[in-house]
Amino acid sequence: MLPRICLSMQRFLLPAWVGAAVLFVVTSVAEQQFEGFASTIKNQLALIRFPLYYAFGFIMLLTSLGCGTARMVKGERSKATVTVFALLLIANVLMIVDFLFIYQPLANIMVDVLRPRDDEFTKYHQMSKYINAVNVFLSAIAAIIVCREPRGQIEGESK
Repeated sequence: MLPRICLSMQRFLLPAWVGAAVLFVVTSVAEQQFEGFASTIKNQLALIRFPLYYAFGFIMLLTSLGCGTARMVKGERSKATVTVFALLLIANVLMIVDFLFIYQPLANIMVDVLRPRDDEFTKYHQMSKYINAVNVFLSAIAAIIVCREPRGQIEGESK
């Protein structure tokens, strides 16, 4: 029963995370490109949004990783289950690295509203863009795999 619940949760959580992350990026890019906002407003918008982005991402990805762990502990070790687990483990590690070592310094730069967007800002922003793109890509691959898993693949279940 637990593997089935966990599979269902992963089927919900992973596509939801990918969709939310894409929506976040689309709206954030639109805000940053909008000429009507001063750079101080753009910084404030990013400082409001990104903590929520990371909180939501951690909840969705860590819960999904926990579900993958529970499925494997219960003996479900199909190629798909192990692949999804590995992708989620990497995605979670990337998000932690991004939050601690890229976003935090970037947020410290943006808090200083008088500081211009200099080379240091650009460096951290580029790193964040790329690491988040990889995170969402890995999450999307995991979502596709988990959503394609046949129900009968769960060990001990009849079709």
